[in-house]
Amino acid sequence: MDQTEANHAKIEGIRQACDRLPTALYLLSARHGDNRAGILVPGVQQCAADPILLSVPVRAGHRIDPLIRDSHVFALSAVRPEDRAMRRRFELHLSAEEHHDPFDALAVLTLETGAPILRTSPVAFDCEVVRHGDMDADHELYIGRVLAARVGSEGPEPTRASLIGALHPE
Repeated sequence: MDQTEANHAKIEGIRQACDRLPTALYLLSARHGDNRAGILVPGVQQCAADPILLSVPVRAGHRIDPLIRDSHVFALSAVRPEDRAMRRRFELHLSAEEHHDPFDALAVLTLETGAPILRTSPVAFDCEVVRHGDMDADHELYIGRVLAARVGSEGPEPTRASLIGALHPE
């Protein structure tokens, strides 16, 4: 086995191991002024208990970045991976030049921050940004302090990343 094949096998082994990490699909949303944006994110992780902090990976360069930067808040709404309508609406990698409101005609509510939350979401979090990290990778990392939460009748079921599928096709 040559070096290229060995590296490919190593990377494939890492991908298979990462696929076994439990995850769920969430809609990250933000609002600043009259502008709202959302992007599907492949999982959310609690990273502290006091205060309760959540870490969220966000595709770098999405139009949601300046809204979060300027408002210092975001919301997370659980989305069922099989919900094709939400995937069509929010999984495209939209640039800052896109001016439509992706939340038009959706039933949304707000908690403390004013960021839109899907009314049908089984669980949602309203967060204030405490850290933002540019990871020198295809995703950035936001850390949010949970200000409020909403729980519906049933929460999201953890699943494997491969069952959620690829987000944000280029």
